[in-house]
Amino acid sequence: MAAFSPGDKVKITKPPHIFEGVIIMPGSPAEIKTVNADGSYDLLYYDREMMPHTMPGYSAGEVEAMGAQS
Repeated sequence: MAAFSPGDKVKITKPPHIFEGVIIMPGSPAEIKTVNADGSYDLLYYDREMMPHTMPGYSAGEVEAMGAQS
């Protein structure tokens, strides 16, 4: 399990879910925006219209480094 820093590019591995009316699929790219004190991450995700969304509370098991193989 990798420890990420703000600005790191990651791939979301969490099962499909809806956030602010946007469907987020596994394999979607995102960026680490904040590393929280509890070890969770806030992600910066851009939808298909390139609108930014800050998604809070992702665990290390719900993201992986961009170059990692599933």
